[in-house]
Amino acid sequence: SLSNISLWTNYSGSWQMNKSQQLLGTSNSSLISMSGMKDGSYNWSCGANDTATNWAMATENRTFFIDSTPPNITSKSPTGTDTDGTINLSATTSEPAICKYSTSDLNFSNMTLSMEGSGTSHTKQLTLANGAHTYYFRCNDTAANEMGHSETTTFTLLLIVFTISVY
Repeated sequence: SLSNISLWTNYSGSWQMNKSQQLLGTSNSSLISMSGMKDGSYNWSCGANDTATNWAMATENRTFFIDSTPPNITSKSPTGTDTDGTINLSATTSEPAICKYSTSDLNFSNMTLSMEGSGTSHTKQLTLANGAHTYYFRCNDTAANEMGHSETTTFTLLLIVFTISVY
C-alpha cells in the first residue's frame, strides 16, 4: 500500500525534494502545487514510498516552463520621413511572439491586421499615400502573455512626383 509521494524539482538550482504528500491505497493520483516560482525551465519527477518503506523514483524526468512576462518591442520602424511609396512596418520583440498592428490604439484581440513572422522579427509591407501616418503595435507570446500597452511608430511619407512636359 502507498505511503507518500514526493515531488522533486531543480527549482532551487539543484535537484531536491520540494514537497511530500501522504497517500492511501494501492494507486493514487495527486495534485501537488507550488507557488512563487520564477520564469524559467524546470525539471521535475516524483518518488513514492509504500508502507513497507520501499522507495522508487519515476523512470524519467519531465520538463515544464513558466512564462508570465509579456514580450516587449525592442525596436520599431519606420520613423521620420520616407520617400518610398512602399513602407515596411517592422517590430523586433524580446522573445518569440505574434504581433498585430492598427491605425487605432486597440488591445491585441481587437487588432485585425497581423504582421508576418512568429519569432522576434515582425514585418508588414504597406503601400501608403503621402502624409503623416501613425501605427500601433501589440504582441502576444507563445504563453499567451499579451502586451499591456501599444507601442507606436509615426512617420511621414513624402512622395515626390515629377511632371515632365515635352513641347
